Amino acid sequence: MSGSHASMIWAARSIEDYANRTAATIPGWRSMNGRQTGAPPKLSAGLVTIAGQDRPPLRSVAGAVAVADIEPKSRDVPAQLGWHLPYGITNGLSETELKEVIIHMAFYAGWPKAVSAMNVAKRVFGE
Repeated sequence: MSGSHASMIWAARSIEDYANRTAATIPGWRSMNGRQTGAPPKLSAGLVTIAGQDRPPLRSVAGAVAVADIEPKSRDVPAQLGWHLPYGITNGLSETELKEVIIHMAFYAGWPKAVSAMNVAKRVFGE
């Protein structure tokens, strides 16, 4: 890792095609430094421990603090999705593949959020 700023770590800009985009993104990452909710060091330590086990658990709950943080953040997903979907296309995914991901995620995020996400996709794809 070449870049590090306390709680944020990112890879070196090693792929020329992405260097400008990565350089533009790093200030955003820096602005989030130390503002993560919950206990990022504790979660990171737990993930490193689990990753190093011979047989990691099939499931792991990060804790009530992490779960409590997910719901408010999930409300931002539709707005963010409108920004991310075009980048999926730019990076070689088809509209069909992106819609399949939304359908797959419905089982994890819930059908209401998936329907909202699909509506964003339809708007982005001009349907």
